[in-house]
Amino acid sequence: MNRSALVSPLFLVAAAGVSIAPLGAVAQWIPNYQIYTIQRTGLFGPQQTGSAGLQLSTANFLNTAGQVAGRSNRYTGVSTFNGLNTWVYNPVSNTTTQIGLSGATYTGSAGMQQSGNDFQNDAGQVAGVSVRYTGVSTYKGQNSWVYNPVSNTTVQTGLTGAAYTGSAGFQFIVNSFQNDAGQVAGLSWRYTGVSTNNGRNTWVYNPVSNTTVQTGLTGAAYTGSTGRQESFNGLQNDAGQVAGLSWRYTGVSTNNGRNTWVYNPISNTTVQTGLTGAANTGSAGFQQSFNELQNAAGQVAGSSQRYTGVSTDNGQNTWVYNPISNTTVQTGLTGAANTGSAGFQQSFNTFQNAAGQVAGFSRRYTGVNTNNGQDAWYFDPITSITSAIIGSIRTADSFASSTPTILTEAGYLLGNYQFFAGGIGAGEQRAFIFRPDLGLTDLGNLVSGGLTANGWSTLQNPVFSDALRTIVGHGHVNGQTSGQSVFVMVAARPCTPSDIAGSGQSIGADGELTADDIIVFIGWFVGGDTRADVGRAGQIRGADGEFTADDVIVFVQAFVQGC
Repeated sequence: MNRSALVSPLFLVAAAGVSIAPLGAVAQWIPNYQIYTIQRTGLFGPQQTGSAGLQLSTANFLNTAGQVAGRSNRYTGVSTFNGLNTWVYNPVSNTTTQIGLSGATYTGSAGMQQSGNDFQNDAGQVAGVSVRYTGVSTYKGQNSWVYNPVSNTTVQTGLTGAAYTGSAGFQFIVNSFQNDAGQVAGLSWRYTGVSTNNGRNTWVYNPVSNTTVQTGLTGAAYTGSTGRQESFNGLQNDAGQVAGLSWRYTGVSTNNGRNTWVYNPISNTTVQTGLTGAANTGSAGFQQSFNELQNAAGQVAGSSQRYTGVSTDNGQNTWVYNPISNTTVQTGLTGAANTGSAGFQQSFNTFQNAAGQVAGFSRRYTGVNTNNGQDAWYFDPITSITSAIIGSIRTADSFASSTPTILTEAGYLLGNYQFFAGGIGAGEQRAFIFRPDLGLTDLGNLVSGGLTANGWSTLQNPVFSDALRTIVGHGHVNGQTSGQSVFVMVAARPCTPSDIAGSGQSIGADGELTADDIIVFIGWFVGGDTRADVGRAGQIRGADGEFTADDVIVFVQAFVQGC
């Protein structure tokens, strides 16, 4: 036997002069790891320690600053549970601070306290709740709070006035969201009598002003005859804009639908959104809208139901709310092909990007509401135009089908559509790419040398892409009739957006980034040529109908990046 084949890898390491610690011992050699200090955190005082030494702490959150939020059990006797306390560990001061509400209202007569952490942001602000007690441990609801690491204080939040307090002091409040600015959106329940539920209202806590503001819609249409109101938080962005819902009532608490709204923290106002015209309102006032997407700029995409009679479903329309113009614009397709004979329409939102462009699809109908396919669409907030994406239509029955699958931050929409050769047959699925200023094209047309020459019969469905460099999707190679293959398309010209000129400032890409491209762009910009309108506010690629520094910055960034 060749014993050299049995030499242990550990022997080779030891022979190289490296000490090896046995398993379970402290290793002296850790080649690629840092050496750490270790610190115990949590609360472990008398209230958090059983008489036989039992202690139990749990970490809930860790932020990028290394601050840890957690909770520690409270005990009486050996191990009798007596609640939970919340805490924050600060790695800079190496201290653990108890947080939450712990006054008389939140402490049972035998010391029971119970708090929980709900959120922590990168600034170290923590949002949580603390239970209210009477007697030893009789539950009396809960209150919300926010811990501020700068002032090292816990502040009670939420709505706590008479409408939110039962006759015996019952209150119930929850946190819904917290953003990086420390703004918290939450809910406060409404009560009559001791603890009879009378709805709930939404609110936002602002850490700068240290105030809680009621949000939502609360007018007559949203209030029952005995004061019932019900609102709900749906979305919140880092600017503090919140999109939510408020229920509509008739009588004491008869549901009459719900409307959408957006809260603006700058103006401190709540604005109703959605579509509320005749087509979206039942004969007794029934309306129903929903928030679905929200971006960092506060643009919200949603839908509103359509009705006939009192509340007979007649489909749904999509819309976008623009916080700058404070308007709701209907999106989707509503032409003859997308409308049933009794007015039935159905549109859906699929994607929204940072620039506020939205992609979705609208059903096609024949007769009253017989499904006849669907059309993808693209909404541009600058022009307020919804573009239909229809790649092919079957002549006999006007059937068509297209589906959006990707919307990039540069405003490119990719998806698939059903292609009918000669307008007949079952058709085959193909991939498309679209942008309003570039138009619609079959993705296969963009393959250098053609699909067949590259070994492919069809590109069927794009699934990943930035549209400028790489597109990944599924399709069929030549001869493949079942299953699927994965394709990767890489831009043949890596400098497409800024490669606009050739030698001598001739118009057209030449595969190089040179002074010619810069000179031509400047000429276009100075001359007001729409080809220089390449940037939107915030240096987002895309036209906005204006010539500003954004256009120059976007062009230069693309030039420098070689993309």
